[in-house]
Amino acid sequence: MSIKKLRLSKVDTLYNRFIMMMNRFLAFIAFTCLTSLQLPAQAQQHQEEIDRLTAFAKVAGAIRHFSPTDMVDSILISPGWDAVMVEGVRLSRAAPSEKALADSLLKFFLPLEPSLKMTYGNTILALPPAREIKNRVVSKQQRGMDLYSNINGAFKSIRLNRRSLLSDFWLNYFNFVNIRIPDGLQGKPFQLKFSYATDKDRLIQTFQKMVLRASHHLKEENGVFYLSDTLPQGATHLQIEMGIMDDIGKLNLSSDSISIEGKSFSIKELTDTMNMAKPQFTLRLIENDQKIFEEENQIGDSVSLQLSDRLKISFPLAVYADEKHTYPRPVSNFWNGPYVKKLPYPLFSPENQKDMNVRLANVISIWNIFQTAYVYNTLSEKEAEELLRNTLAEVLASKDLLEYDLSLRKILHTYQDAHILFTNLITEDLYTHTVPITIIHVDGNYYIQNIHNDNLKDKIQIGDQLLSIDGKTIPELWKTQKVFWIRLRS
Repeated sequence: MSIKKLRLSKVDTLYNRFIMMMNRFLAFIAFTCLTSLQLPAQAQQHQEEIDRLTAFAKVAGAIRHFSPTDMVDSILISPGWDAVMVEGVRLSRAAPSEKALADSLLKFFLPLEPSLKMTYGNTILALPPAREIKNRVVSKQQRGMDLYSNINGAFKSIRLNRRSLLSDFWLNYFNFVNIRIPDGLQGKPFQLKFSYATDKDRLIQTFQKMVLRASHHLKEENGVFYLSDTLPQGATHLQIEMGIMDDIGKLNLSSDSISIEGKSFSIKELTDTMNMAKPQFTLRLIENDQKIFEEENQIGDSVSLQLSDRLKISFPLAVYADEKHTYPRPVSNFWNGPYVKKLPYPLFSPENQKDMNVRLANVISIWNIFQTAYVYNTLSEKEAEELLRNTLAEVLASKDLLEYDLSLRKILHTYQDAHILFTNLITEDLYTHTVPITIIHVDGNYYIQNIHNDNLKDKIQIGDQLLSIDGKTIPELWKTQKVFWIRLRS
């Protein structure tokens, strides 16, 4: 990337015109501010809005990436968390006071994290329910995050000691049983006998349409277990699929007979390889998630967030669980809650980014990703919060989608985005020649108005006249773009 420029002296006429023009503009702004009696109230309201959005950002990111509950796990797949972020942003902006925000956050997040503790000043708004001790402890281990686009990469976020939705994405499914249902026996109860040989204790769970129907504990080296249920009404075939990991060790599993209404039938005689139906039942070989490093959270470990001088929350990093649920159980169902109403999905579509709530949700999501997973993040907690607050303020004040897109790119560059691949369809075809500067057109010439990368300030300065970029004159480029951007590599 080559930039041809002309360094102007302070006495240069064009530069003086530029400065005079900017002074007039600033004088006009100052006059406007002095004549607006409502500005102090508006500024205070704007500050409070950013306060509430920042509080929501911290709670949402912590629960999304660290809470081990089933409810949080169940909405990892999009658009679950997109719905949470957009609706949470809307509720936070609509809260008329900090206390109202606390009440909204509590009602909003209790279905996801039922052990949430919240205090407002000296008032306890919520306490975790009594502990229910079960036979398992579920926690998360972090090496990166649970981003589905990277499930096969180096970064992982998994739950230990009980299967999770993310873990089940690594299962391979194949047809295990595909038999013809004898005439007249549709909708009748059946029992399917399985024989097995295993080198260790196992758990196989049976699901029908994602709902857990039965658990089968394999504790002996050789044995049998039975699947008892009802044949689908109106179906001509019974198909059962098996979900296993690539490497399961020594396990043999077979079935030779099925009993329907007390009458035994041979699986071999009923097997029909020509006609395939949708699987009515799924057998999943359940293994505990493999540790990614030795440390793991235990009962009693928790995260605590001071959201303001008065508002504080905490929740556990490990919870008790059995084969079906984590405990305590949520107070309401996620899908019946406020999260998925009129969800504008996907959040990065150009049409949906016209919605200010979507823009703010995107900023918060990006910020949380870097807070949690970015290896080279050198920002202190105070610096990170200032970055979030400044970006939220910029986006709230943005006049159009291009200014909003620039704010996104600036936050990415703050984290030294040498390895970040970011595409926004709003500007996908706009930035053909890019450097991290904004230019202004004055009296037929083009000057640097702002520099978005401190590393460039020893090479160019605000007020420098630009002549060309990569051999193309600025008038050519000005026809299509005013903001120029590139990801610089450190």
